[in-house]
Amino acid sequence: MEKVICKSTIDKTASLFLKCLFIVPAILMIIALADGDILDFSWFSAYFFFGGILIAIVIGVFIFALNSCSMVITNKRVYGKATFGHQVDLPLDMISAASTGLFKSVGVSTASGRISFWLLENKDELYSSITNLLLERQKEKTTLISEKSNSVDEIKKFKELLDSGIITQEEFDAKKKELLGL
Repeated sequence: MEKVICKSTIDKTASLFLKCLFIVPAILMIIALADGDILDFSWFSAYFFFGGILIAIVIGVFIFALNSCSMVITNKRVYGKATFGHQVDLPLDMISAASTGLFKSVGVSTASGRISFWLLENKDELYSSITNLLLERQKEKTTLISEKSNSVDEIKKFKELLDSGIITQEEFDAKKKELLGL
């Protein structure tokens, strides 16, 4: 059964800070317009005005890209919305690593690449949850490998007993099935 371990939505404070960045291009455009007549731009005014428009566009794209991120971590998968609202659903077996970064981001690495979730409220909790799940998975794989190697050793011992005539073929086959979990 799938169980939610940790989830997060966008950090409202960080989102508000990004939106406040629109003040910078607005100030640049006001300086340009205050310099003189709207139709009579000097080069100085034009640089401020068009620079303000360019900065507003860049900030707008940045806000649009990051403002819809969310993440849910379960015992089986990581899913949510990444940059530009892309839906992401990653089985835990596909995840190879996790990382944190600027703007309260959590990165999830797979064989296909890295996916970033930005402006998350509790990025450290999300990061540690993913890391702990990956460590548990690694321990399980190590345990299975050691159990299988123990089973192989046991089968070899029973094969020697069969070859020496101590046990019958039926007893060997039954023990082999038991050890292999068949």
